[in-house]
Amino acid sequence: LIMLTSSSDTDMVAARNAGIAFVLMKPLSGSTLKTTLINALHGNAKASAGSMSLHGKNILIAEDNVISVKVISGLLSKLGATIEVASNGQMALDMMRLKEYDLVLMDCQMPVMDGFSAAQQRRADEAELGLKRLPIFALSAHVLQEHQQRVRQSGMDGHLAKPIELAKLQEVLQQVVGSSQARC
Repeated sequence: LIMLTSSSDTDMVAARNAGIAFVLMKPLSGSTLKTTLINALHGNAKASAGSMSLHGKNILIAEDNVISVKVISGLLSKLGATIEVASNGQMALDMMRLKEYDLVLMDCQMPVMDGFSAAQQRRADEAELGLKRLPIFALSAHVLQEHQQRVRQSGMDGHLAKPIELAKLQEVLQQVVGSSQARC
């Protein structure tokens, strides 16, 4: 079963107990629906938001757009992540220097310092101080190949197109959660 809802207060445990494998928030993008239908047809219920847990994961969202922050925070909060927000690249860089994060979602175009520069500086800090590599994924409305190449050149690990789609966010989270659990 796949449930479509407009409510952000859906009880995922109750939904799973009722036999609902996937809960999708409206409005719904075509690619999210397609991915969910493919997963449902192949019996891949593990891709549903309700089955992924981010409890104990610290995620930094570096984003200056309040609406984007609310959307991303809402999705991550439902999964149990601890979320902190930086409104510019310099603030994000300062926060990464003070605290350990499991993932950074970094907007590319922010005031004070853009996401490209912040990611490059973080990679320089990691090399200089011998820090473990922090997964950093770009947040951007740009989907051109040149932009994605610039994302990689700045040291980021991947790209999430805005508006953020749940299926794409889950792919990134699965990479991060899966690799961190393998290290434990």
